[in-house]
Amino acid sequence: MPSNPVLADRAYQALRDAIVRGEFRPNQRLVESEVCESIGIGRTPVRGALQMLEDQGMLVKQRQSWTVREFSAADIRDVYETRMALEGYAARLAAHRAGDAELAAVMAVLDEHAHLELLPPEEQVTLNSTFHDAIARASGNDHLIRLIGRNRQFSFDFNAARRWSIEDYRAGHQEHRDIAEALLRRDADGVEDLVREHYRVAMEAFVSQLGRP
Repeated sequence: MPSNPVLADRAYQALRDAIVRGEFRPNQRLVESEVCESIGIGRTPVRGALQMLEDQGMLVKQRQSWTVREFSAADIRDVYETRMALEGYAARLAAHRAGDAELAAVMAVLDEHAHLELLPPEEQVTLNSTFHDAIARASGNDHLIRLIGRNRQFSFDFNAARRWSIEDYRAGHQEHRDIAEALLRRDADGVEDLVREHYRVAMEAFVSQLGRP
């Protein structure tokens, strides 16, 4: 029986959110029947969602079950190097292509960052992603936007956010402001360099936290 696309998408989003937010922990075994019961969706859409998450590298298939993937330092470097390439180029395109509405959307998200350190880690990561998503949309390249979306928000992002200090938040906010100002100047070289450096710094910070309680 074909999967209902609405249920399939709901199953995918529910499972991905549970993995990203740490409700399903690294190396945790996921049994299809138990997953169906926990999210209240039938086997066919859940099976499709599990397979999709396996294809995206978030789960590992093991006979009759899946296991939540644990990311190594090398994995995190791979993800962040990909972000540097994709999102750096998206920012370059945005500097050339963005209209006034797209630039205003970027600045509106930036204004919401003023008290980022007061938010729960989940909201901090989501707001951070909203800023970068606004820049990606301003690139005007739909295929690039989809690629960036697939490479966004992994469980290690939320784990790292729980360890950020107020100084980390302030530094990240300043980096976002520098990126936005370069975008407003339509400085394509400058904004691409700033985005790449922003992710390089994040990558090194995340890798250095591996193994910490």
